[in-house]
Amino acid sequence: MSQPDEYTYRSATPLDFPAIRQILVEVGMGEATPEQMLEGHVACAGGQVAGFIRVYHGYVYPVAVAPKWQGQGLGRFLTERALAEQGQLKLVSCTPAQPFYEAMGFSRIPMSEVDPEIAHDCEVCPDRATCTPQAYTKSVQK
Repeated sequence: MSQPDEYTYRSATPLDFPAIRQILVEVGMGEATPEQMLEGHVACAGGQVAGFIRVYHGYVYPVAVAPKWQGQGLGRFLTERALAEQGQLKLVSCTPAQPFYEAMGFSRIPMSEVDPEIAHDCEVCPDRATCTPQAYTKSVQK
């Protein structure tokens, strides 16, 4: 399979919508509007869209990698590229993904520091009963 140096990163286009929708559904993140998809970036591997990231008001919202590409550095690639562009990222992670963000050097922050719109989405999430969301932040080292 591909390595991170074989991935490409670019702005999402309307031609990517079917692939982005499929990835979001496959990983259990539901739907995104066309506007949300256009605000994001895709990572391509093997000539196909393999991952998606959207940064909304400084928050990763969401990052998703197609199941067949998981565990190959694509989530890290997307997050590092977004961090390089933004300078700082914040996010709220579900329980299973928390070790990934901690391994990338993200620092925990209190949920009270999370934008109310983002925090609200956690409160109404259908997985909330089985998830302990944790907020994180990371800035580019200068």
